[in-house]
Amino acid sequence: MAIVAKLVCSFPKKIVRLAVAFLFGETITVSASEPDDSYKIFKDIWEKKLKMHLTLKRFARTVMVETKAALLFYPVVVNQVKFLGITIKSKVKLKVKLLDVKAGQFFLHYDNFGDMDAFIWKYKGKVEGKKVDIVKIYTSDQMITAIKTGS
Repeated sequence: MAIVAKLVCSFPKKIVRLAVAFLFGETITVSASEPDDSYKIFKDIWEKKLKMHLTLKRFARTVMVETKAALLFYPVVVNQVKFLGITIKSKVKLKVKLLDVKAGQFFLHYDNFGDMDAFIWKYKGKVEGKKVDIVKIYTSDQMITAIKTGS
């Protein structure tokens, strides 16, 4: 019987830290060949509002640890002004959320050509004080929310 030497490596955290540093160690520079007003707005949203450098680091770390993650970009209406039930002025703000395996499950759906046409996010949430299953289905033109209230 042969003697087998087993080496235990307890460096997973260090490996993940190093890999994330190699991927996103430097600050991401957003540039354009002809910078205009839309470029300045995009750069402001990318760097200051969404903090994409930190978000991408967090995303990479999550993918390396859990092997599965997604970034969900979504609009939020803020500073909405209504007068007599009519919306006069509103501002839309873009946000990003990291979807990971700890928070829920997600599934991708592809069409016959291999292009993703739907994205499903299933998680537990509270509705009227009860913990229920919530499923959100995102397609190119709509978002469908389903809540499991009974059996």
